[in-house]
Amino acid sequence: MAGVAASTDTKQLNEKLVKAVKNSRRKGYHGQECDSQMPEPSDQTDARAKNLIEQIADMKIEKEELNDIALETNSASDADDHQKKFKQHIKSIKLNGTYSKASNDQWKQLCIKNFDFI
Repeated sequence: MAGVAASTDTKQLNEKLVKAVKNSRRKGYHGQECDSQMPEPSDQTDARAKNLIEQIADMKIEKEELNDIALETNSASDADDHQKKFKQHIKSIKLNGTYSKASNDQWKQLCIKNFDFI
């Protein structure tokens, strides 16, 4: 490989790549698509669905903290890269007073407001 010593093994190369990516994130070299401050796409989807449901219903949600799995290459200086992760469990959903007896027009306006393709 160009620029890499022939004696470099896979583990050393992997460690160098991990350090390089963390360094470039810290310096802000990545564009907006790779912004490390953005939530994961699945978390964004969950938040959007939750916001839509909260407009029409009351939800009872319980949060479960997930264990953080550390990689072998992580060191004490990598602690900043770890964030607590939670899994949400929806225990109940009940239509709120506004939409429990809503007319078709009210439902239609709600859909038009929230979905661009309608």
